[in-house]
Amino acid sequence: MSKTTERVPSRKKTKTPDHVLGFCDRLRITCSYAGIEGYGSLSAIARISGMTAAGVRLLFIEDRPPKFLRLFLQLVDALIGEIKKQRGVEIERNKLYHYLLSDSEWPFPEAQIYSSPSVNQGLDKFDKVYLGRVYVLLDEIAKECGVNVFKDLEHGHLTKLLDRVLALCSKQNLDLDASDSRELIKSIVLLSKVGHL
Repeated sequence: MSKTTERVPSRKKTKTPDHVLGFCDRLRITCSYAGIEGYGSLSAIARISGMTAAGVRLLFIEDRPPKFLRLFLQLVDALIGEIKKQRGVEIERNKLYHYLLSDSEWPFPEAQIYSSPSVNQGLDKFDKVYLGRVYVLLDEIAKECGVNVFKDLEHGHLTKLLDRVLALCSKQNLDLDASDSRELIKSIVLLSKVGHL
């Protein structure tokens, strides 16, 4: 039986199954797909999943799922609900469960996650200093993720990456010094790295 078709365990008081490294990156990608991004994203995850904000923060700090299966399944179900609400897309519980734990099959539809106008449109909304800070921060975060945006990404992928980051800067008025902003940009870089931006 493949990993994605195995039955998800019931909500007994059991520990969450083992997971592979990168859980928090996969959770960031999933949250981004569900529209949970930017400032307040940890609180939003806590609110929809029934976890505490401190518990959610530990998932990212320790790169691990919740210790108890019940909480992990609540998180999976909450993310599926948010994706359906935000995008109108049904995600299979088994696929998301196994993707988050073991980086198995990509659970999201193959359609582009984000499509936007050219990166050159709307640049006049930003002053040159802010744009420079965005580019430097994007390059710095990408390098932390093992990506050289100017060498590793094709021109089209780099354009989509810049489009997405600048759209969020405009829409959410990002404070580039805030840790939530860095986390948000990191999730966008990770989506671009796996070719799903």
